[in-house]
Amino acid sequence: MPKLSWLEAAEKYNRHSPAAKKQEEDALVHQIARELQQFLDSPEGQAALELLKASGRHIILAEERDGAHGTVYFLDGEGLRKSHEAMGMWTAYANPQEGHVRSPRVLPLEAREAVEVVKHDRQPLVELIACIRRDLDNIAAEAPSSP
Repeated sequence: MPKLSWLEAAEKYNRHSPAAKKQEEDALVHQIARELQQFLDSPEGQAALELLKASGRHIILAEERDGAHGTVYFLDGEGLRKSHEAMGMWTAYANPQEGHVRSPRVLPLEAREAVEVVKHDRQPLVELIACIRRDLDNIAAEAPSSP
């Protein structure tokens, strides 16, 4: 009969295996993506989009750089979006008339993709919505005062 401590040790190894960690991470991404979409669909989320639209502001969630170009993942008055664009010092010296610097290409973004990118760029992931709320509070605090 195997020792109980051996079985307990085996369970600990299994819980810390790469497959178990990946499964746990995937579950967290799914949960946060669902919460983010629920937030955006709620009256609070709709008010957030209205604030971003009225202020002309956006909240950057993450950036991925790939040499001279990159992708910016953000929330603005239209919702979750991503922009593929030129990045870096070279853009300051490039001649736009020669077509070296293309205009950003802005596309809609699914909540799950946003969370996947944020997990690599921002920690901890579970604070994503709290960070968005904090940024919204800061934007609201900068609203012009009434005369």
